[in-house]
Amino acid sequence: MLICLRTSTHYLKILCAACLIELFLISACDQFEGFLLCRKCGFELAKAQDLFSMPSHLAVGVRNDTIAKNQKVYIQLFKNPHGNYFEVITSRTADAETDNVNFGSDSWFPGYVWSIAKCPRCGTHVGWVFTAAKAAFEKAESQISSFVGIILGQVMHEEEVNSLIITPKLYHS
Repeated sequence: MLICLRTSTHYLKILCAACLIELFLISACDQFEGFLLCRKCGFELAKAQDLFSMPSHLAVGVRNDTIAKNQKVYIQLFKNPHGNYFEVITSRTADAETDNVNFGSDSWFPGYVWSIAKCPRCGTHVGWVFTAAKAAFEKAESQISSFVGIILGQVMHEEEVNSLIITPKLYHS
């Protein structure tokens, strides 16, 4: 922080304004917790602040973990009909592509149909978009209309990515 030792009130006003702006920016940065990135290509798929808990009784296992500055994230383990296991986190929204083909069978979230979600940049399967089936949505007004189930192993938080960057050593001659 810049400290100005002038006696003029004009300089003090500028200093106070600069301090307020700095405090505002620090506060805004604390609330924004970064992005979840595609593990394959680094595309920004979802904001960490959009993660929420959407429990399913069909999960074969559950756990809480920390992602993005101590945020408790509800992680569910699901098994598909082919015997594959997926750790899934849920987000209100994500920047993912779907083929717009909805499947009602084998949904891990009863009352929701699903479609495959892919990374728009590299096409990697990153999860599923779950959309409330019309009949179920009309019965329950409080039901969420849609959300994204993101495969935990297909994403990285940007803080994790930044920790992987190696700064080269400086060599002195």
